Amino acid sequence: PSHIGGRRDMILKLSQQAMDLNFAGLIVESHCSPDDAWSDVAQQITPDALKEVLNSLVIRDTTQTTEDLSVLRGQIDELDNDLLQLLAKRMRVSREIGQYKLEHEMPILQTQRYDEILTDRANQGERMDMSGDFVKKVLEAIHSESVRQQMVVMEKAKLM
Repeated sequence: PSHIGGRRDMILKLSQQAMDLNFAGLIVESHCSPDDAWSDVAQQITPDALKEVLNSLVIRDTTQTTEDLSVLRGQIDELDNDLLQLLAKRMRVSREIGQYKLEHEMPILQTQRYDEILTDRANQGERMDMSGDFVKKVLEAIHSESVRQQMVVMEKAKLM
């Protein structure tokens, strides 16, 4: 946490995040007089402050899996399967679009439409309580695969 945050005031927050993510341990810079240290002054804490940080951490139980959690994980598994089925269906449509573009001598990438879709879907995602940045990243990955699928269609046509 010391190096990640670069400031001593971030050590507790980053340490708790590390524990919440089930990290195996922490490396925290400690010095009897942090302001007099020869290096990394801003990110060091005193041994007493380190003790406070360690005593403040909430260590989660990583072994407990309840029936309720298992049910929720089962729902996530089903949703992931549904999502993959939808993505496969979307890629089939992308290949059909690639075939259409091939037959009508259209370029694969049409940036104006892509930009409109990114903006619209990011806004839609935000209305559904997701970050616009997250939605854009997902759509960029989907679009990249769609372009690849269309390129495969066009490359196969060249071989015939």
